[in-house]
Amino acid sequence: MRVTCHSVEEFLECLQGAGVLEDTIRASTTRSPEGSEKVPIVFSVVLHLSTVVQSSDSAEYLLEAGMDCGFDYEDASQDSAGSVKAADLRIQVIEFANARGWKVLPGIIDI
Repeated sequence: MRVTCHSVEEFLECLQGAGVLEDTIRASTTRSPEGSEKVPIVFSVVLHLSTVVQSSDSAEYLLEAGMDCGFDYEDASQDSAGSVKAADLRIQVIEFANARGWKVLPGIIDI
């Protein structure tokens, strides 16, 4: 089974009182060029979260979330609001994991 969330808050809510495989949450941030310019200027930033939840009845399921964090601009403005938001959300996940003795590692779990 796979459960998909659309925000960090939903993802963390699903982990309340749960155990996760190897005490690990996976987090990865991607920057993808927008448009079709030969030299990209605008990058879409997405934070991906995933873990395998171990329920009390010995069942396991994949829990994942993907949050669109906005855009980075590699132009005169050098605005990196998307990366800043992704980093802030990642810190929220790390604090949640640390409080439970879990770790946050790079990568995306896939089935």
